Amino acid sequence: MKKINIIKITDEKGNEFIPVFTDWDNLQLNHEFSQAVFFPLKDCLTVIRNDQSLYGTVINPYSDNLVISKETLNLISEDSNIMKNENV
Repeated sequence: MKKINIIKITDEKGNEFIPVFTDWDNLQLNHEFSQAVFFPLKDCLTVIRNDQSLYGTVINPYSDNLVISKETLNLISEDSNIMKNENV
């Protein structure tokens, strides 16, 4: 079984995040990410929940820079009790 290294980025307070990119253009804004791995959102959430060093994720860190904490991810995850067609 092959292992993958998941790149983490750190904010000025030392909090670690997994960067998530919504498209190729955003991924290519930083050449540090020369290789990319695609996996479903559910798997990304599992990684974030299981890695105690992570504070959360950052969507498009070099453009939109949308920070989502682990706590917020837990609130909006598919494990929540939001029913289909329910207004949130």
